[in-house]
Amino acid sequence: MTIVRAPRPDVKAPTLRVQFEDGQQDTVRPSALARLPIYTTRPAPVIQEVEPPGRVGVPIEYPPTPQPPVTRTRLDRITHEARAEINLLAQSIHRRHFIPDLPVLRVGAQPAQPKWDERATLYRESYHGAYSDALEACRQLNAGNVDTASWYAEQALAHRANLKRATKALEAGSLAQNTGRFFHGELLSVRQYVRCDDPKLNPAFTQWYVRLVFTWSEDGVTLLVANGAQLEGETGVEVGPDGWADLCGWVQAMTDIKDGKRQGRRVSDDRELIYAHREDRDAYELRRSIHRESPHLLRAMECLRRALHQDVDLQPGELPDNRPQPGYHEARPWDAVERDDTVDDHEVALL
Repeated sequence: MTIVRAPRPDVKAPTLRVQFEDGQQDTVRPSALARLPIYTTRPAPVIQEVEPPGRVGVPIEYPPTPQPPVTRTRLDRITHEARAEINLLAQSIHRRHFIPDLPVLRVGAQPAQPKWDERATLYRESYHGAYSDALEACRQLNAGNVDTASWYAEQALAHRANLKRATKALEAGSLAQNTGRFFHGELLSVRQYVRCDDPKLNPAFTQWYVRLVFTWSEDGVTLLVANGAQLEGETGVEVGPDGWADLCGWVQAMTDIKDGKRQGRRVSDDRELIYAHREDRDAYELRRSIHRESPHLLRAMECLRRALHQDVDLQPGELPDNRPQPGYHEARPWDAVERDDTVDDHEVALL
C-alpha cells in the first residue's frame, strides 16, 4: 500500500489517499492506518462470458409445458349443495331435458339398399317353405291322408330349422346404423325451483343451460361426449376418458334410446340418482351402485356442475321464445307463465 496524498494539517478531519497493490485507490482517515490488515490486496473481478443460447454446448431453455386441468377439490369433500345440484343435473339428463334443435336437411350419400345374399335367400325360401308345407299338412290331415300329412309336417319342421339358422346368420352379419347425435339437442336445460307455499304463484326458479353433446362413434355402437375436452378446459376439471366413458354408460342405462324403441332402465323416483339423502343425518351420500359400477362418473358430473354456473354461449335463435333465459326468475302468477315443456306440471306440483 502506498500513500498517494498526505493529510492536510489545516482541516478538522484530515484524510489521506492511499493506493493498493492492485492499483485501486481509496480515501481514508489517518486512524484507519492502524487497521492495515483490512486494506489488503483485493482480487480483480472475474468476468465470465456467457454464451448465448443455441450455440454448441449451450442448451436452449424452452418455457414449461402448461399442466392439464386438475380437479382441485376432492370429490368426496364437496358440499351438500353441490351434491344436490349433481342430482338435479342427473335428473335432467335422465328426463332428456334437451332443447330440440331446428330440423336440418342432411345432404350426403345415403346408404345403398342391401342386396340379397345367400343368407337372405335362405331366410326367404325357408319362411315360404315352412308356411306352405304346414298348410298342405293340414289339408292332407283334413282329407284323412295321415301318412302324407306326416311327410309334409316333417318338411315344414325342416324348413323351420333352416329359418332359425338363417335368422341367426342375418343378425350376426347386420351392422348397427347409429350415426349422429344420441339426443335431439345439445343444450341441456337444468332448472332448480324454490319452494313456494302460495298456490296462486308460480314458484321462483333458477334456470341453467349447459352444452352437452352426445354422439355415436364411427362403429355405431360406442357413445361419446363430443365436447368433453372443451368442458374440461372451461371448468378446470380433468375428467379423462374413463370419466366420460362412465357418463356415457350411465346415460345409456338410464335413458330411453331411439324414442322408446329400445328402452333403458326406468326409475320412478329420479330425484336422487347419484347421491341418496339420509334423513337421520341430513346429508347426501354416494350410492353404492354408482361407486361399484361407475367409479369415475363423479368427475364428469362435477365438470358439468361447474359448467352450469358459467355463462353459456347462446347463438341467436338457438333458445326458443318459450324457454326462459339463464338466471334467477321471480315468482309470478300462473296466468302470466308461458308454457314450457322442459319441466312437466307434476314436477312443479311436488314443490
